[in-house]
Amino acid sequence: MNFLDQIENLTGQEIANIISDEDRKFLQQSVANDPAAYAVWKERHDFHAREDIQEWKAAYNPEEVLNRILPDVQKSRKKVFNIRLATSVAATILAVIGGIYLSKFFIKQKPSIVYSSRHNIELQMPGGEKIDLSTSQGQVPVGAMTLHNLNKTLRYSTTNTNDEHLNLATLTVPAGKDYKIELSDGSEVWLNSATTLKFPFTFAGASREISISGEAYIKVSHNESKPFLVHLPNSTIQVLGTEFNINTYTDGVERVALVKGAVKVQGNGKHSALKPGFESVIAAGDIQVRPFYADEVLSWRQGIYYFDNTTLGEVCKVIPRWFGVEVVIDDPKISQKRFTGLIDRNKPMEKSLELLKAFNDIQYSFDKQGVLHIR
Repeated sequence: MNFLDQIENLTGQEIANIISDEDRKFLQQSVANDPAAYAVWKERHDFHAREDIQEWKAAYNPEEVLNRILPDVQKSRKKVFNIRLATSVAATILAVIGGIYLSKFFIKQKPSIVYSSRHNIELQMPGGEKIDLSTSQGQVPVGAMTLHNLNKTLRYSTTNTNDEHLNLATLTVPAGKDYKIELSDGSEVWLNSATTLKFPFTFAGASREISISGEAYIKVSHNESKPFLVHLPNSTIQVLGTEFNINTYTDGVERVALVKGAVKVQGNGKHSALKPGFESVIAAGDIQVRPFYADEVLSWRQGIYYFDNTTLGEVCKVIPRWFGVEVVIDDPKISQKRFTGLIDRNKPMEKSLELLKAFNDIQYSFDKQGVLHIR
């Protein structure tokens, strides 16, 4: 980095109020004694004061993001990681706003594009009929069944007297979306993107059983006489009344994180009993139990995904699930670059891409088919 680039970088840190005392002293001396340094410093401050930059700041308020992070930092037992993450996110957002990279963004930035998932949330009834829950809002009559689909939540009631309602329905949540369903026993299931749930409209017999592939947070209604079973691709979770998170996104790996109550995980001929604050990881024919950190594992419910020194290759596996767009890394070498920060699904995708671009020295574009290319 040459002298004037250093002055530009430090000026951005000064505006963002993340500059060290030593760097501030160096910047002040350089600006006072070097006309070229002063010109760079003044240009950055003038740029920062522009009306369109102030509007951009208002659209991406760093305090809002940090306010959502700090409660987790305070609660987490893994405070070192979270303080470092919060500091990194704050520095990232504020530095960009401060003008280290914004001039490049505003010179090159194209009009905002809305990237939506290619599919809608779909419920397949036991008889095979498919209901588009992204477009069918309110009360939706389906034979003897009435679906209540409001605010990304499905409830249902039935007057069915035959056994059809005991067969499995399939609820599919595509990439870029999330959804909640309330089951007939009062249990609640929050489904993350790219997740499938199979369930009966009525639980009969001695147990309550559902199947899930993807990620979900489950709050089970207590019923000691009727255990609740969750079938994953390679394991089964048995509970009475509890709250836990399951994740099967990674092929061959299943994670069960217990928040409240108690669960028993069975898979590959082995089993483990979990206590709150611990998770089981089922992989390669084994089950490992270890502590987990709620702010990392459960943040998806608030639309936040944390990364701690994560490779770009792993980050690019999350983007398709969260924004419903196919991602291709054109240069395999950059897949090993590291990123610490967050992706906020509540903000336009461009916000996350620009942060990745700024701090990982990458470029991105979309082809005619809407595929995201990173290079």
